[in-house]
Amino acid sequence: MKFLRKKNTELSLEVTPLIDIVFLLLIFFVLNSQFDRLTSMDLSLPKVNSNQLNEMVGDNLIIEITSAEQIILNGTLLQEFSYSALDDFINKNHSNNKIAVISADSNTKYQYLVTVMDVLNKNNFERVEINATELK
Repeated sequence: MKFLRKKNTELSLEVTPLIDIVFLLLIFFVLNSQFDRLTSMDLSLPKVNSNQLNEMVGDNLIIEITSAEQIILNGTLLQEFSYSALDDFINKNHSNNKIAVISADSNTKYQYLVTVMDVLNKNNFERVEINATELK
């Protein structure tokens, strides 16, 4: 008896539909992804000459913020740095000054600078200047 042989058919995998699916998944994930843009700003202090610096100092309120989180107001160290303590000190000692000059260390946290500027705004200061580096 003779048996019938089956023809050996080669198995093949169709790649075209697979590539289509991969591209569709790729497009789906790219469109649904959120990319955070990290923005930064290079900040360089303006240069001033000595005459401008002397005009700023005058009888204005000079505020120095150190990297050790201390605030010095016209040479007087503020014992506690808080919004209310700074507000009280300015109300008692510098209510007639309406121009303030802020000098901050480069390692100072922005929180302190913003707090000082907010207190000055609350006390109706007409002008707030940030101290620049001096030309030599």
